[in-house]
Amino acid sequence: MNLCLKNGTWYINSINPETGKRTRKSTGTTDKELAEKMLLQLQQIEMTAKIIPNKDQLRSILMSMIDTFIISNIFTETPLDRALAIYLEHEETREMKPRSVHTATLLWQVYSKWLSSQKIKIVEAITYDTNVSFIQYLRSEKRSDGTIINYRNGLHGIFDRIKRSIGLHENPWADVKAPKRPERETRRPFTMGELKKIKAYLTGDWLTLFNIAYYTGCRFGNCALLKIEDFSENFTWLEYADEKLMRYGKNHKVPVHPAFREFILSVIKDRTSGYIVPEVATQYQKDPSHLSRVFSKALKYLEIQANEDGMVDFHSIRHTFNTIQVENGTGADTRMKLIGHSNLKTNQIYDHAKEPMTKAISIIPTL
Repeated sequence: MNLCLKNGTWYINSINPETGKRTRKSTGTTDKELAEKMLLQLQQIEMTAKIIPNKDQLRSILMSMIDTFIISNIFTETPLDRALAIYLEHEETREMKPRSVHTATLLWQVYSKWLSSQKIKIVEAITYDTNVSFIQYLRSEKRSDGTIINYRNGLHGIFDRIKRSIGLHENPWADVKAPKRPERETRRPFTMGELKKIKAYLTGDWLTLFNIAYYTGCRFGNCALLKIEDFSENFTWLEYADEKLMRYGKNHKVPVHPAFREFILSVIKDRTSGYIVPEVATQYQKDPSHLSRVFSKALKYLEIQANEDGMVDFHSIRHTFNTIQVENGTGADTRMKLIGHSNLKTNQIYDHAKEPMTKAISIIPTL
């Protein structure tokens, strides 16, 4: 019986003396000293093997002993910052996208700051009532229902990952109710006059983002993370990894509008690789909501507002792209391929639709 370290967590290896079968059980801790204490206790128990007739029964006791020991381990007080560190060190957290980890960290920081204001310094002092009070605090801060739901679900997920390591018997967020997720607001497309107004106002990276979205129909994230390598050698086709299409095992491929081709070549100049807008890509990976708020403030300044047809934001450019296609009679199949909706079937092949797609992209009027 011995210890081994895997992805930051200590495991106990053991061998069944009769079958020779190897067993590996997670200790649920990243602390070597604690893992060694667990191993010592288990080795002492294993010494009693000869008085237990059934060796499989002993093995079962040893494995369950690990679970029991973890629940009653020596970490009776876990500081809030230590809890976040345990979450970040967790194997599943390491496999998450950086943006998702950043979001979870921001949620914890707000939560931790509020806990400190309530004189709560350790995770073990957090209860169901504590979290109900936190939800009430978010409401008093005029946070939207959607934001409150994100806090509840995000913090519930964090506790699910750390409770075993720090010895919590249950997740204090388990029974905390959050408001029902509100229905999505309807978006409307921009008018041609609004588009020209926006283009005239924007400069630099934001003008580049606007043109990418207008001429391709890309989602905000795809616009921000678009790379020079995503274009064909002569910049007539664009092929990029759309997260919404990844589940179908393919990239998104669309022809490049002549005016957009000219614009992109003027932006990248002599560069041959990397993000089209490097600074925006970095910011988006850290905090995508910040960029969305910046664009919304620009719309507010330009007095482009929601009306009876729906709200407006950066995603409205994508709606505009689709609306132009509908109004000019582009077929549904070609339209879906252009904008990359998630209901595309795995066996659809873009090459069979090159001609109608190229014709459809040319429909977009040059601004």
